[in-house]
Amino acid sequence: MSRTDQDDLRARIDELLPVMTLDVATVRRAGRQRRRTQVASLTAISGAAAALVVGLALHANGLALDRTEPAGPSPSVSQPAAVVDVARGLGITAATGADPAGGGWDTGLTFGREEGDAGTLLIRAASSADVATVASTAGVTADHGLELSLDPEDTSGTVVIWADGDSADRFPIGRTYPGSMTWAENDDVRMVAGVVPTWMPGARVLLYLPRGIGAADDRTNAVEVPTFVDPTGTGARVYAAQLDAGLVRNAVIPGEDVRVLFVDAASGAVFDPLGACSDLPAPCLAAQDDGGGMLASAVEALGGDVSSVVLGPGVQPPSGVTSARQVSAGVTAATTLSEGTRLDLGEDSTGGRVWIDLRMYDLTAAPELYRGAQSLTNQPYQVDFSSAQDDYSATTLDQSDDTATFGSVPAGTTKTYLWMDADQRAVELPTVSVPGTDGRSAYAYLAQPGSAAATGTTGVVFVAEDGSLTAAGCGQVSESECETTSLTAGMFDAVRAAMG
Repeated sequence: MSRTDQDDLRARIDELLPVMTLDVATVRRAGRQRRRTQVASLTAISGAAAALVVGLALHANGLALDRTEPAGPSPSVSQPAAVVDVARGLGITAATGADPAGGGWDTGLTFGREEGDAGTLLIRAASSADVATVASTAGVTADHGLELSLDPEDTSGTVVIWADGDSADRFPIGRTYPGSMTWAENDDVRMVAGVVPTWMPGARVLLYLPRGIGAADDRTNAVEVPTFVDPTGTGARVYAAQLDAGLVRNAVIPGEDVRVLFVDAASGAVFDPLGACSDLPAPCLAAQDDGGGMLASAVEALGGDVSSVVLGPGVQPPSGVTSARQVSAGVTAATTLSEGTRLDLGEDSTGGRVWIDLRMYDLTAAPELYRGAQSLTNQPYQVDFSSAQDDYSATTLDQSDDTATFGSVPAGTTKTYLWMDADQRAVELPTVSVPGTDGRSAYAYLAQPGSAAATGTTGVVFVAEDGSLTAAGCGQVSESECETTSLTAGMFDAVRAAMG
């Protein structure tokens, strides 16, 4: 086989095969460019014909579930396309059937895409060659496959596969299941889809959202997603759910953003296609921010056996006197990387302690934003440290108008300043060294509503070793061009004044 033929085959396999391990190269971005990615976090969904919202609320004796009972089993014939709301208007819808269209079956789930047009989730029977290719690469046997595509002109969608003889023993803890996938775009999770495992024909499907969605007093962490008969005729049950853009930020590690579990009420068994949380082992629950209590409660509500689960300690937020520095009225900035990953930003306007758990994957930073022990729904984008230039992300906190900003500092920077148009002045920002980035640093600050950093235009300016100035997002353009394009007139003069 020639090198060209090998490359073509590898590219074809990559198109077909759901990603089963973390490939840092797929999450690295150049600057602020947003990407469209088709990834398989290998999530799965099954269940009954009607969707069930599992709204979690705290009660004096623990977690309780607000839910409605699903309808009975769906008929064993193909069902017409219909889309239902499964999250009480919070931005998750699911398909309950599919109609013939475009050489396949249209689920009715549509997606706005970065090109400006709309994509529709289509289901097609995968070719035997594609099933064999994916099975060989995944190291499994398979009898069936579905090709999932968002474009009727696309003849190479993501392929999910399964075998009639599949069993839980074939997919123990640590091994992923190739019958399900997750699709992300612009750093947001947009869809989960797949087939119900053949050994759990009566399983219900739990879509778990670790960060939660909705208002603080009406937060939802889990929903049940309906299934429908595979329209290609395999007899399997299929699921497909769409998440609104901006609802769930994509995480580098699968399962930290969304996790799909199959729950068999007859046996109490729980299966995780990601290979980490089947039957809720202690490491899975310990990895949850709350120690796993909400996840266990949601599983129990769908009939799962949680009698022997061991909850973890949960996240312990920073306590005591904050290490954040007030750099301006209502603006605090991180000064140190404590415990190797934590950036303390101080208190927001609600009085909550805000901090970042800085998770590094090679030269990609995935900052996870918290208020107290709660990971927030609104999360920063990933920030790139592979380029010598800067990258940053600003995020409005849940339930308040506070803004948290995290960014990388260009190589060779000696000082970093925050310029605020509201009072036409600049203040120096502390920076922290980021391990594993060849000496690079980062900055992080919190701006409360009404502060100068929140009421007008702002800019972050870097001072190089030779005394020259550059601004975040401006690259190597001239100072005048930067101020003109970013509407920051006077920014560089204010920084020079602050430098003395």
